[in-house]
Parts: sequence; C-alpha cells; structure tokens
Amino acid sequence: MKKKVRILIHLFLWLLLSLSYFFLAEPITSYLFTGIHHVATWLTVLSTGLVIIFVTLLISLIISLRK
Repeated sequence: MKKKVRILIHLFLWLLLSLSYFFLAEPITSYLFTGIHHVATWLTVLSTGLVIIFVTLLISLIISLRK
C-alpha cells in the first residue's frame, strides 16, 4: 500500500509541475530568446523542460521505491 501512495504522489507532482511549466514556457522562452517569436522555439523549450521534469521525477520515484 505504501508503494502505491508514493507512486500516486509522484504522478500528482508530475502532472502539477508539467501543467505549471506548460503555462510558464512562453515567458521563459521570451526571457531566454529576446526578439525571437517562433512556435518552434517555444516547442523546443517546452519539450526540453517536460523531459527534464519527467526524468527528475522518475529518478526520484525509483530512489524512493528502493528504500
């Protein structure tokens, strides 16, 4: 039962962080790439951030389940 709770917590964190990053990706893109307003740039920043969030939480889940 304890493993299920940890998995659900990590799943909830992933959804929350991914959703918040989705809305923050455009201001981050405009801050990093001033003067460049292309959808491809925004998609690159968005996909890179989502992959980083996913990998970080996956590593955290694996570590917490091994303990």
